[in-house]
Amino acid sequence: MKNMKRQIGTVGALTSSALLLAGVLSQTAQANTISPGPIVLGTPGSSVMATPYGPVTDYLTANWEVTLSAGVYTYLYDVSNPITDTDTVDSYIVTVPSVDVIGGSAAGGTSATVGPTGVTWTFPPVGLGGTSALLSFKSLLPPVYGAANAADSAPPSPWSTLALGGTPVPVPGTLTVPDGGLTVALLGGSLIALQALNRKKVRS
Repeated sequence: MKNMKRQIGTVGALTSSALLLAGVLSQTAQANTISPGPIVLGTPGSSVMATPYGPVTDYLTANWEVTLSAGVYTYLYDVSNPITDTDTVDSYIVTVPSVDVIGGSAAGGTSATVGPTGVTWTFPPVGLGGTSALLSFKSLLPPVYGAANAADSAPPSPWSTLALGGTPVPVPGTLTVPDGGLTVALLGGSLIALQALNRKKVRS
């Protein structure tokens, strides 16, 4: 009986801790998830790349569109520098594993390089009110929201969709991060299984 109480107490403590953690994860996910709206193939959209190194007016806009033809998705981007910004921008990177990019498909700007974790473009400096050349690559995977960054050689660079006030861009992918409710459900399911396992051990 003492062993049973000890094990049930342990499970109860784990349950409380896990549910508290799930609540924190849920609040964090809700706080950091800012969607610019659904991704519609063939329909242009835009996202914000913000910076922690300047005022809120020092932001960039990533314009994008995803098209589908013969089973191949084409990801199109350009970077706009609003007249409220205080600097130029000359590079852009989207976070995507190199295996998700069709080899040789990255194009646009002065250079387009596919690295292990992203595609990087460079282009002539884009001043206030200007827009970069069209930047693109192809993939066999459909779009989900992901991260992008832009930079030049001086503050307020860099800019990022992950900075406060930023919004994500479409990138190839197959999985999305569960929302807080699903996180709680998954943790709850795991705890029920743990309780069942402990009951089985007590009976044996």
